[in-house]
Amino acid sequence: MPVDQFSPRELQGPITSWAVSKGDAPFLFAWYDDDGSGGLHEPLHVLRYTREHGVERKDLRGNTDKWEFSGFTKGMPGVCFGAALSIDNTSDRILISTHINPSAGCVLILQEDMSFQGTLFGWVLGIVDGALIAHENEVHFAPFHQEGLGVFDIGRDQWVELYPIPSDPLRIAFAARIKPHMPTEKWCQEHDMVCDASNFEIDVSDVLVDPNTRGFRFDVSYSAYPLGEGADNAVGGETHSYSCGMHGSKWECALVK
Repeated sequence: MPVDQFSPRELQGPITSWAVSKGDAPFLFAWYDDDGSGGLHEPLHVLRYTREHGVERKDLRGNTDKWEFSGFTKGMPGVCFGAALSIDNTSDRILISTHINPSAGCVLILQEDMSFQGTLFGWVLGIVDGALIAHENEVHFAPFHQEGLGVFDIGRDQWVELYPIPSDPLRIAFAARIKPHMPTEKWCQEHDMVCDASNFEIDVSDVLVDPNTRGFRFDVSYSAYPLGEGADNAVGGETHSYSCGMHGSKWECALVK
């Protein structure tokens, strides 16, 4: 790669918290300058190299303090300028995954001309039919976690939450099974829990894209363990599978029986 677009300081200076693309062209690289302080300081430098166009660069800086646990924004939240975890090229976009904490992250999206498109909250699990399948962010160190999943249509800047399902009968039924085995109020206070049978663990996993149907499947697992040993031993857990796809112009998911 030609280095004539880099200053001597850049060529000799240390960098930190970087990510590089894998596989075929284009070659992508994201990094921060290391000033020796131990912290990360904007801008986040982004580079793309192809034989056809040579070196192209973009510097990203946060422009808002607002952020969410899920969804999409056209802004660049400052909280999203953590370590670059990965950088990939897909659907004519550059996707840069960054670190907030072990339970939360962001995906900074650049368009084909390297202009900034927006920020997706969470992390990408797969790509299907021009949409990013994304795991929603969670509260770190929470007494229980209930994971969520959605899709982001790259071309339309549209986020759709697919899970959790509103008024989900399966979740209601699982909470009803837990209710007779709830711990005491004292136990809940000691474990920083609200004594509510609906506060069980929900894990989203095993996302599988089917290019033939232009859809995907995923599993959802329930566990009663956050509500104590009694509830966990009596109720245990269960797993359900869902199949998702476009119906008309709308994403929908159905339980796989």
